[in-house]
Amino acid sequence: ERRILVVDDSALVAEAVKAKLEASNYDVSVAYSGEEALEKRRGAILNAVGSNGRLITDIIPALERIIGKQPKPQKLSPMEARNRFNYLFQKFVRSITTQENPLIIFLDDLQWADRASLDLIEAVMLDSELRNVLLIGAFRSIEARENPFLGEFLENITRHKAETPFLAL
Repeated sequence: ERRILVVDDSALVAEAVKAKLEASNYDVSVAYSGEEALEKRRGAILNAVGSNGRLITDIIPALERIIGKQPKPQKLSPMEARNRFNYLFQKFVRSITTQENPLIIFLDDLQWADRASLDLIEAVMLDSELRNVLLIGAFRSIEARENPFLGEFLENITRHKAETPFLAL
């Protein structure tokens, strides 16, 4: 039997983890601080995403259980849509992170990332208003040479971010 208990004071995190694990056929129980915390998070997220929440629920479907069904966003040109998504994702991440509930993201195999993904990661990393986030990226340096976007990404991060430690293994 595959059982997991998710305990978190953030209903957002607990519900998102629960949905992912249930999709993998785990029996999941969730414990969190309660409806008041959920309402606070829901309000912060809805305030951040405005009428464009569907852009986030399309990539994080479990979020719809928290913020509800979202309307389709206005159609934009490809470049405008990409800029809107990157900006909205930054606002979303800001809305879910606090000193009490930091966010840690681990991204593996960055050597295979496309330009749009690296641009989104860069936007998040260079967001001067974003606090309480730790982003860890891993890549194979030999294969990274084959991805010109990764080299540009690493150069931009190093140039604009004072604290960007690199650890070669």
